[in-house]
This record gives sequence, structure tokens and C-alpha cells, in this order.
Amino acid sequence: MLYLRKGRDPRLQGPGLVRGPFFLVASRVSHCLSLAEAGEPAYGQHTEVDFIVLADPKLRTRGLPEARFSAVVGQGRKLKAKTLVREPDSKARQMWHVKAMFHTPTRDERTLTKVSGTLDVIAATKSQVWEVKDVLDAKNLVKSVGRAHFAVRSIGKSESGRRTRYQVKLASWGEGETPDIGWPARSDQERMRAVRLLDAAGRAFFPRGCTHEDDTFMVTFGAEHTRGRHAEEAPANLQWELPTRVVEIQVPFEFADLPGPD
Repeated sequence: MLYLRKGRDPRLQGPGLVRGPFFLVASRVSHCLSLAEAGEPAYGQHTEVDFIVLADPKLRTRGLPEARFSAVVGQGRKLKAKTLVREPDSKARQMWHVKAMFHTPTRDERTLTKVSGTLDVIAATKSQVWEVKDVLDAKNLVKSVGRAHFAVRSIGKSESGRRTRYQVKLASWGEGETPDIGWPARSDQERMRAVRLLDAAGRAFFPRGCTHEDDTFMVTFGAEHTRGRHAEEAPANLQWELPTRVVEIQVPFEFADLPGPD
């Protein structure tokens, strides 16, 4: 369940809708005017609507959602939109910035009587945890879940001055893991969120980043725990959350009478 609490983030202060495990906010409406060389208005005026989409953290999404928008303007004319979807920043967990751009050359068309659309989201609704003990000695371990395959290649350690890093090299391929038609490529943030490195007492190391090449990726952990304390013990166990059921979720939405620029 998605719980909402009053906050100060200006991006989340607009009209909002809850659709199942998703929360959509219309955060900004703006009008863009292209200029010719002489400073006169040129062809290409359009109205942009910015949305923030948040998903329940329990829902493990895949890649970026696909978005389709339309708007009713002025005297009831229907417009289609160009869309842009991205993650707002690397710290946001399952939060996306979605922009809809409508060609609105006349003032009457800038009044958006209705904006509606659909988000198509790929998400894992069921999963299991693969726990690898004595992870420092683990090499080329493979586990299959259905027609997807997962491998722990190795774990390395690097030191630079007083800084210690652990590099966990992993791989995944097969159904739902190899990008294909209908299966978006997984982001480094998604891969990093699925992996936990623990000491013998069960304390988690802090993830520092993730890089990938084809079906192999490497998650780097710092020698400190997630609560900021320096880790006195070496890593002992690895926990990797593996999806067992992946589905496509359609999220319809509609906003009426969004305020626009004068």
C-alpha cells in the first residue's frame, strides 16, 4: 500500500491521483514559444505538462514506463502528445518524471480542458531471495528461476588509502532479464536495489554504485553500514532478490481543468 504524507517537495504539490500502487501528480503546466532570428514568434508553440509518478516501493518495476497522452482543448479539439520519461535523480526510488508536450499554436488551445493517458509499467509482483553464504569465496554460482538465469561471478576488494570497496560481479540472462520486445532494459538503480551485502551479524553494507556491460553488472559497496558506521567485519553473505512473476500493468488516468499559463 502507498502511504502519502504532507511534505515540502515543490514537485509534489499539484493535483494528484492514486491509481492502485501508483501516485500521479500534475506538477507544472507551461507554454513554450519559439522565436525567430529577429525575435518574432515562430512556428512551434507548444504547451508542456509535467507529471511526477511514484510507485509503491514494494512493487519492483522494470525500466522506464511507456506513456501515452491526449488532451482536449478549446472547443473540444483532441490533441495527441509527444512524451518524455526519465528518472528525476539517482536517489529517487521508483519515481519518474513524465513530460507531455502538446502543439498549441493558438491561445484558445492552451486551455487544457482534459488531459488523459495511460502508463504501461513492467513490474515483478512476486520474488524470492537467493542467499549466498561465505560470499568472499563464491565464484560462478548459477541459479535458474523459470526461464531466467542468475549468476554470482565473484567478489573483489580494493583499497585506496583508508577507503575500502567491495565489487560484487553478477550476471542475469533469459526471459525477463535479456532486453527484448516487450522487456525493457533494467536500469543500474534497479539492479543495485535488488542486491544486499551483509556481514556475519546481518548488517548491510552501503551500496555505492552499479555499472553494467551486456548481461554482466557490478555493484560496488563501501566498507560502511547503511546507517553510516564503519564496518568492522568483512562481508559474509549476499542476498539477491530474484523475480518469479513479471507482469505488465496498465495505469489509466485523467486530469480535468488543469490551470495553464495566461
